[in-house]
Amino acid sequence: MNDLWLMRHGKAEEACVAGLDGDRARRLTAQGEQRLRETLPGLRGLQVSPHRILSSPYPRAYQTACIVARALLDSPEPEVYHPLGADQAVEPLWAACLPQWLSEGRNLMLVGHEPILSQLASMILVGEKDLLPLQVKKGGLVHLRVGVHSGQPKGFLLGLWSAGEIRRLCRE
Repeated sequence: MNDLWLMRHGKAEEACVAGLDGDRARRLTAQGEQRLRETLPGLRGLQVSPHRILSSPYPRAYQTACIVARALLDSPEPEVYHPLGADQAVEPLWAACLPQWLSEGRNLMLVGHEPILSQLASMILVGEKDLLPLQVKKGGLVHLRVGVHSGQPKGFLLGLWSAGEIRRLCRE
């Protein structure tokens, strides 16, 4: 069994500010970056320790992944993975990619968007993408323990935190 962390990007600028590319070009706001940095002690307290970080190609997600990767000891630079884009379906990620990554025996973090993150968690936990009423808030984190059974990723939930809850962890 491996640890899988699903993290949603931080607060991003409005699409109209991003220009012609709209949603695809949105970057983190200064407040979004600051709030993410404030979660870093909490992430360390939760012992988030991925061997590999994969990020959506959208700037707001990649910026989030870079901030997190730099803060976690021995954490690799994030890799861009196009199937994590906000306009992608969850099924290829779950059926083809996740079993391969998990078979490597390493902990993994995916940084991306809603609804793909909550759909992936639902598929791992209950086998259907829309059965589990789960939502990952901006800057939030899901922690799953996952293995591959009969060729499919299956696992259980270890934690679900909003960014505010992660920030509070470092104050307690």
